[in-house]
Formats: sequence, C-alpha cells, structure tokens
Amino acid sequence: MMKFFRDNMTLDIKNEKKFGCYGNFFMRDTQVRHDKLYVGESAGFQDMLWGFGMRYAILSGYLAAQSFIHGADYDRLWKRELKPILETSLINRCLFEKGGHAGYRYVAKKLAQGDPCGFLRRHYNYSFFKHLLLPVAKRKYKSRVKDKSCSHEDCSCVWCRCGAAQACP
Repeated sequence: MMKFFRDNMTLDIKNEKKFGCYGNFFMRDTQVRHDKLYVGESAGFQDMLWGFGMRYAILSGYLAAQSFIHGADYDRLWKRELKPILETSLINRCLFEKGGHAGYRYVAKKLAQGDPCGFLRRHYNYSFFKHLLLPVAKRKYKSRVKDKSCSHEDCSCVWCRCGAAQACP
C-alpha cells in the first residue's frame, strides 16, 4: 500500500511507525466471567468475514445494560440476538475463502450492481442450508486465544501477546 501511495501521490510522511497485529475470531459459550460481562470485540463480537464490529459492540453493550436493568441472563440475550449473525458471518468467510479469486470477483460485481445492502442482507440472513456448513467452518477457524479468562494480567490471549510485542522496541 505504501509503495502505491508513494508512486501515485506526493506524500511527506513524518514519524512513520509500522504497526500491525493479528485478528482472532471466536465465540465462547459464555460472555460472563468473574462477574464481568464481555461486549464488543473483547467478546469476539465482530463480523468474521469483513472484520466490522461497531454494530455488534453497540448491540452487545445494549444487551449487557438490559441484563443489568432487568436481571436478564446476558448469555441468553446475546445468543438470541448475535449468535446466528456471527455464525452466518463465519460460514460466509469460509465460503468466500473457498471461492478464491472467482468468489471475490462475484462479490465485487454483486456489490457494484446497485443494491449492496440487499445483497449483504440476503447473505447474512439465517439459512438452514447454509448452516449445514457450520461444523466445517468451526473446524477450519479455531480460536488462537489460549487464556479464555483474559484479565490482562500475565495473559497470553492474542491481544495481550500482540500488545506486548508492540511495546517492545
């Protein structure tokens, strides 16, 4: 990307700092640990195909608030509202990767045809036949989180490992 911008634009970048880390998609059976309710990306609530997560962060925060206000079971709430969408995104990722370049061209063409929201809505709605692929997708994408009770103290989860690597000179 930097080569493209240097070749095609006049850039004067000062104090360039390289950064990066790895992403990790996961779904735990519970998002309540040590009396903490996990929401957003810390709960693994992000789209597993595109990586977006703001909608899931807001919705899971709302569900956590509803859990506190009404004494509702947070795990039951997020599983009802978010789990089907997250599972579908995992299946979509598996299908997208399996499609290779042809799949990428198909998606790009469909998105450019004028109704990207409709196209995406159809592919993110629950489908019985698509969900038959869920066990295959789950096997293909196993979590790299080692410490499922991440407390950010001597933790080996992907974010803590990445953050420690970033802090080192």
